[in-house]
Amino acid sequence: MRNTHDTEIELTLIRHGKTKGNLEKRYIGVTDEPLLEEEKNRLEKIAYEVPELLFVSSKKRAKETAKILFPGVEMVSLPELDEMNFGDFEGKNYLDLKDNEVYQQYIDSNGRTAFPGGESMEDFANRIEGAFNRVMEQALEDAAKKVTVVAHGGTIMAILWKKLGGDYFSYYVGNGECLQVQVRFAEGKETWNIIS
Repeated sequence: MRNTHDTEIELTLIRHGKTKGNLEKRYIGVTDEPLLEEEKNRLEKIAYEVPELLFVSSKKRAKETAKILFPGVEMVSLPELDEMNFGDFEGKNYLDLKDNEVYQQYIDSNGRTAFPGGESMEDFANRIEGAFNRVMEQALEDAAKKVTVVAHGGTIMAILWKKLGGDYFSYYVGNGECLQVQVRFAEGKETWNIIS
């Protein structure tokens, strides 16, 4: 990343609005679900500050959320920001999987084992970190101070886990909700801090 001196970026991380799969507590990663109609109405009542740069995952649910929250704002779609690939568990929920031995191994590992036919937490987090490196490079190039990413719960948990450490699942964000992060570049170092 370009060497900068004492630059701060306010990064807003927004999870997409609720979908049918979210309502049913299903693993929805690669499935391209739209938002629920009632969720669109709810999102229209939420006011977030308009960013200088807006990035979204390639999934319909993220793009629809961004269009509702930031009408008329140009968005950059990055497939690398997409949710984790849940492989054989895609579209299923706990009730579907509770008797599945491989699923129980996944639960017992606190999410560390790879989804069969999908991604591991490590591979997913590395992909997400690469996507955020692109986001930050673009922000620095454009001298943007306010950047928003509309993506997925897993996307937000993965980048904060990579940047701040701790428990992956402690960075959970509800549908349509956000976390604000201050990203500071100083003396060749990048520092992330959650501010709200």
